[in-house]
Amino acid sequence: MVKKAGADANKPSISRRREIIMAAARLFLKKGLHKTTMREVARESGIVVGTLYHYISTKDDIITMIMDEELAAVHEFIRDSEMMLAKLGPVKTLRMTIDRYLHMIDISQDVQVFWYQESGNMLPDQRRRLIEVEDKLAAMYGKILTAGCKSGDFRVKDVLLTAHDIIVLGDMWAFRRWFIAKHCTLDEFIRHQTGLILSGISVRPPEVAAASGEKTAKAQKRGGDVRTDK
Repeated sequence: MVKKAGADANKPSISRRREIIMAAARLFLKKGLHKTTMREVARESGIVVGTLYHYISTKDDIITMIMDEELAAVHEFIRDSEMMLAKLGPVKTLRMTIDRYLHMIDISQDVQVFWYQESGNMLPDQRRRLIEVEDKLAAMYGKILTAGCKSGDFRVKDVLLTAHDIIVLGDMWAFRRWFIAKHCTLDEFIRHQTGLILSGISVRPPEVAAASGEKTAKAQKRGGDVRTDK
């Protein structure tokens, strides 16, 4: 378990935590969880092994550290998305959350691939927490889609399945990076995936829906009806 002394005196700083997490993810992805040693994680992180053990004791501690950081990022993402939904309406919120989610994936590509590659080797509690992250993300997108259906902007038959579709389309940036990163930039990929998603669920064409999202936000500010009729 992570060692605690004093009031989190041994807790690594945010930058140090990130260095350890990204270094461990790269090694886990390359060599596998069980074949990676703590000494290798320390070397990849740019610190001596004694310093690493000052923060953590086992590789399971690293997994816990990664999950803690992932959950914190997801909770912040959900909180910000709910605030956007209340202020901007479902169309603009969906666009902005897709953009932000793809940038999150871009920063932690190795971590995302590692989760899927090594999930079968994780402890039951670790797998449960991993599923919890996915469920929270899907629920957040489900809330945006449901709001869009109520406002008349979206037409979705299966909200939960479509929410997972959005997540998987974003995850492609990590899972298919060997091809996609050579084929297009991140911004181009975001535009493509956003257009693909909106074209499949929008009552109006995506370019019209974007304008509708702005009108919806203004209507909400005035306290008016958010539904926009043709």
